[in-house]
Amino acid sequence: MVMYAPGGLAGLLMQVTRVVSQGFFRQLLPVALAAFGSLAVAAAGGVVLTELLYQITLESATGSEARLLWVTVDTSSGAPWALGVAAVSAGLAGFMVTKPRLTAKWIEVSLAMDQLSLGKRS
Repeated sequence: MVMYAPGGLAGLLMQVTRVVSQGFFRQLLPVALAAFGSLAVAAAGGVVLTELLYQITLESATGSEARLLWVTVDTSSGAPWALGVAAVSAGLAGFMVTKPRLTAKWIEVSLAMDQLSLGKRS
């Protein structure tokens, strides 16, 4: 996190606020949505795996069935585990694919904002 946001979450928020206030957010939005969408898929898979693990370890006395997002699943079956691992894997793979594009677009937008602010000073 220190590499991506040396100023912490507040510093990251300030950087995004600067992008929005200078009108460059539209250029960044499609790539950012792809990157953070894939992270959301990975997070959802992590939640599924956490809930399955909770059911198997702490709630095993009540049986092997767990209720996940309005669906009853059997934690002794391999399917929900495979689904959770697949979601985490697909989400992280998707992020790794979109991260270079997000980084390149962020640099492009940052340079454009710097050029704009240098033009206003002259």
